[in-house]
Amino acid sequence: MTPQSTKHTSKRQHMPYSLVSSLPKSTMNVLLLLLCLFLIFSKTFVSGDYPPYQYCPDTNNNNSTHTTDFNKNVDTLLVSLSSSASHLKFHSMSFGSAKNRSYGLYLCLRYLTPQACKTCVTMATQAITKLCPNSSDATVWEDVCQLRVSDQRFFGHLDLTGDISKYNTKTISEPEKFRSVVNSSLFSLAEQAAFNSSARMYATKLVPFLSTEKVYSLVQCTLDLSPNDCLRCLKNAIVEVLGSGKYQFRGGRLLSKSCYLRYEFYAFYDGKTSEDPVAQSECLHDSSRISIV
Repeated sequence: MTPQSTKHTSKRQHMPYSLVSSLPKSTMNVLLLLLCLFLIFSKTFVSGDYPPYQYCPDTNNNNSTHTTDFNKNVDTLLVSLSSSASHLKFHSMSFGSAKNRSYGLYLCLRYLTPQACKTCVTMATQAITKLCPNSSDATVWEDVCQLRVSDQRFFGHLDLTGDISKYNTKTISEPEKFRSVVNSSLFSLAEQAAFNSSARMYATKLVPFLSTEKVYSLVQCTLDLSPNDCLRCLKNAIVEVLGSGKYQFRGGRLLSKSCYLRYEFYAFYDGKTSEDPVAQSECLHDSSRISIV
C-alpha cells in the first residue's frame, strides 16, 4: 500500500471551495452528516481518540519487486472496492496473480444509505493507504464502516486479533445493573444475527434501563463468516467490551476484523448522532441549510 502524496492527502483535510460547490447536493448532505458525527464523536470520546483507527502491525518484508507489484494490486483493489460500495453494504474480492495477489473486503453498517456507505469506504481506502503503507495485512475502521486488505486469502476465516474497544467518556450511575442489561441485550442480538438467515448477520435492539432511559444496541458480522463463527466473534466482542470495569461508561463499541457491536443511550442506528438534544438539533438544523452555490 503506497503512501498517498501530500497533495492528495490535503484534499481530504481542506477541500477547495470550488470543488465543494460543484458536488451534488446528496453528496453534500452525506459529507455534512459525517462531519456532524465526527464533531460529536470527538467531543464525546477522549480528545484525539476518533476515527480512523488502524491495525497494521507488520511490514511487508518481501523483496522490493514483490512489494511494488503487491502495492499496485492493492491500489487497483481499493478502487474496485470503493466503486462497489455505492450499491453493496459488504463486498470481498481479490486482484492480481500468484504471490502478489491482494485480497480485500469492506463492511458498512447496514442502516447506512448507499451514498453514505460509498463515502465512508472511500475515506477508508484513503486512510488505509496513508496509515498502513507497505503492510501485508491492514485493517482500518471509520465511524460507520471498515476495510481490510491482505496478501493472504482471509475470506471466511474468523480473526479475533487486533480488536479495539472504544467508550463514551460519560459514566453511568448504576454500572452493575447497566452491565447486566447490556450483556443480556447483546447476547440476544448475537444469537439473532448469527442464526436468523433473514437478518443477514445484523441485528438491533432497544431495551429500557431504569425508569426513564433506553439502551440501543447493534451487532453485525462480515457476511463471509459461518453462523457459528459470527456468534463466536460477537461473544468474544461482548466479553471484551464489557470487561475490566469498562461497563461504567454510557456507551461503547468493539471494532473487530470479523464483527462489530455498539451500544448507546440514543438511537444511533435511526440517524441520531448524540443523546444530547442540543447537539442533535444543531446537526439537523445545519443539514437543512445546505445549499449549492
